Amino acid sequence: MKILISLLFLHLAVFSQTKGIVVDENKKPIPYVNIWVENENIGTTSEENGTFEINTTDKNKILVFSAVGFETQKVKVSDCKIVILQSISYPLNEVVIKKSIKK
Repeated sequence: MKILISLLFLHLAVFSQTKGIVVDENKKPIPYVNIWVENENIGTTSEENGTFEINTTDKNKILVFSAVGFETQKVKVSDCKIVILQSISYPLNEVVIKKSIKK
């Protein structure tokens, strides 16, 4: 009986995750992307090879993907096997450093 219960918990643990990969527009993996289920406290980060696993199987939930240098993207769980993030750049104002002249 204990073996049957253990197998049931193992089965639930294995099949309660959604897996995928996060890549850029050139199909290169993006490491350390923040990923969470919208409006919930469930989250993870992508591995160095861009892969991720998150504990949700509800195909109607929305996953949010966020990384520095990339646009934040929202994707349904059912569509997150391969997530492509678009790179973004931020224009910065010029900074001028001068030596002060004391009088």
